[in-house]
Amino acid sequence: MLPGLVDIHCDTIEKEVEPRPGTLFPMEMAFLQYERKLAGHGITTMMHSLSFGVGLSLRGEHLVSQLIDLIRSCSRERR
Repeated sequence: MLPGLVDIHCDTIEKEVEPRPGTLFPMEMAFLQYERKLAGHGITTMMHSLSFGVGLSLRGEHLVSQLIDLIRSCSRERR
């Protein structure tokens, strides 16, 4: 038995939502699938890192805002 691992910086959530340029998965589905992967690897706490950029990619302000809202809503559900 090991305690759960904590990852304090990871930006792979962006790759889960946009695995290829211009291909976006539904954010909630990608986020929940990613959470399952983390648990399977023993990571119980993740500090998701998001970045801003220019253009219509996942790093655009609109999509980053959606990801932040999704992460907040999921963390409220678990309390």
